[in-house]
Amino acid sequence: MTVTLSREGKDDMTHIVDMQDSGYNKRNQYMHFKAGVYNQNSTGLPEDYAQATFYRLVNTHKVYNH
Repeated sequence: MTVTLSREGKDDMTHIVDMQDSGYNKRNQYMHFKAGVYNQNSTGLPEDYAQATFYRLVNTHKVYNH
C-alpha cells in the first residue's frame, strides 16, 4: 500500500507499507480504505475533538499475481 500526502507549497510525503502478509491476499477476502481523524485522548471531555479536511482522495486497486 502506498500513501502519499500532498500539500500545497510543500513536498509530497510518501509512505509504503508491505501488505503481503496482511491476510487479505486470500480468495474472497476484502479490504477497505478509511480516511479520518481518530482522537486518541481518553479524557472524554466535551472540548476534546479532532478535525481533518480532505479536499481530494484517490483510491486505486491493483491485483498482483504472486
